[in-house]
Amino acid sequence: MKNLFFISLNKEISVTKLQTYLLCFFFVFFLYFGLSDVYRRIAWCDGTLLADWLINYQDGGYKRRGLSGTLTIFLSKTTGIYIGTLVFGFITFLYVCFCTILIFYFRKIRFNFSLLLLFFLPTTLLFPINDLYAFARKEFLFFMLLAFFLLFKRNYNVYSWKFIVFLSSIIILITHLHESVVFYIPYLLILYLIDYKYYSKGSLLKILILGSSAFIPALCIFVFGVNVNMGGSWAIFKQLGVNSHVMDGILSYPIEGFGDDKLNSLTFAKQKHYEYHLLSYLITFLVFYYFIKKNKAINIFRNKLFLIHIALITISLPIFYLTIDWGRWLNIHFVASLLILTSYLPENKFKTINLKTIITECFNIKIFIKLLLLFVLTFCFTMRHVEDGFLFGLNNTFLFIVEFFSIDTIHKIRDFLWIIRQ
Repeated sequence: MKNLFFISLNKEISVTKLQTYLLCFFFVFFLYFGLSDVYRRIAWCDGTLLADWLINYQDGGYKRRGLSGTLTIFLSKTTGIYIGTLVFGFITFLYVCFCTILIFYFRKIRFNFSLLLLFFLPTTLLFPINDLYAFARKEFLFFMLLAFFLLFKRNYNVYSWKFIVFLSSIIILITHLHESVVFYIPYLLILYLIDYKYYSKGSLLKILILGSSAFIPALCIFVFGVNVNMGGSWAIFKQLGVNSHVMDGILSYPIEGFGDDKLNSLTFAKQKHYEYHLLSYLITFLVFYYFIKKNKAINIFRNKLFLIHIALITISLPIFYLTIDWGRWLNIHFVASLLILTSYLPENKFKTINLKTIITECFNIKIFIKLLLLFVLTFCFTMRHVEDGFLFGLNNTFLFIVEFFSIDTIHKIRDFLWIIRQ
């Protein structure tokens, strides 16, 4: 038995395979708690989640975010399936695709301590878990697009006209699902611009076409779009068996826009002390700085990256002015930056590793200090999508991990597996 134990310790394990298993576990945790809450909120007809997916063109014509509701209402009327079930199924499918893409994207990247800090920050990938009201909001479609592009970019020609047309079509589609993509599409354009300038790949015309595929639809929505609720939505939802609670969220918000007669975030931000977002921003910025400094492949672009970052924040200022969801808008910047910067990291140098090496390295004072820092940054603060820009104390991630490993959860998983076997 003792010999068997030592053999197991010395057995070589593929680093890529090990990272894949760990990433799968992380995203199972991510989906388990995120989708559980989405299911509860759809059953409750939460107006900030369900209504956001039910904005439609049937009520008043062309408007922002109206594509998802138009298609869902059509499917519900055609199939007879409850509209909430369709929305939940759609969200689940897209999130599973999103997590699968991220697993394949990150599995070969060489993880070091700086990347772990960035990966597990409450303001990056764990943001929608720490604030479940941000889970299933449509910005994850942009993350999905960006991650898919970076994964595709590793092995295929992303500069061909065929791919440009395909990518432009997807961008147009996503812009009609959430217009804020126009403020973040420059992250994708910068990747093309860097390749064009330093590696003579692609062309300025192709970059212009990709940018236009978000800008032109957003401009059309701004100029020709009507309000998200033109007064006929409730009649449509009532026919489909939707509870009136769905009208209490995004469909009942005051009209947002520029000018004194329309809602903007400045008064609300002063009342709710939105300056606390600056603290969450600075913590995340320092971790990004540490990450860039520790990775030579990125460090050579350091000065230019800071200028790019300032430019991208500046471009997105209108959305910070128009709406109060500052936490979400910062999170999009952080996740997009994480995806882009990791695309320049090298793949794993070490093909295999053994458990003995892992355990030996853990009994080290420097490793202990690093793990303590990782614990503090991962679990001891959070940023909400609205109002609370910074909260100190154990966040939802820590509480969910405790719950995830509870006896009750283990019994639920066991019962679920038993039902599947039957």
